[in-house]
Amino acid sequence: SVLGSTIDGTIYRTVILLDNKPLTNHNRKLDMSVEPIFTETVNWNNRKKRYFKSTSRAGRRTFNISWSWLPNAMEQTADNQRGRDFIKLVASDPRGHVLKIINLDESGTTAYSETSYNVLVKDYNETLIRRDLPNNVYFWDCSMSLEEV
Repeated sequence: SVLGSTIDGTIYRTVILLDNKPLTNHNRKLDMSVEPIFTETVNWNNRKKRYFKSTSRAGRRTFNISWSWLPNAMEQTADNQRGRDFIKLVASDPRGHVLKIINLDESGTTAYSETSYNVLVKDYNETLIRRDLPNNVYFWDCSMSLEEV
């Protein structure tokens, strides 16, 4: 919304942080799934048994995040948060990362909660959509898959 000649930046809320740096909400989609952690064996009379590897958690979480028309620099994103250049840098780093998801309500009247996960980058894809040479801005379609360690 516009108040006079200034833009109200409170409508953009950080939901995802990667290594304590906020990722942009710019045309972002997030999908989270849980994959069970177990070993399955089949005995001589074709009976299956499952042995769960962890008693502390039911499964390993996978986070699929995608952005469309994502600018390369954070100054060009809709909320001035980390853009394609930072995401590409994280995706090329083979070490573990910390993904923090902040849960906010619609009105902002209740306190937020946050959950942290230790993750590895499982997959990263990007496609160059457009080059805006006069402004030195590149637009990308990016997708990244993170898996809980």
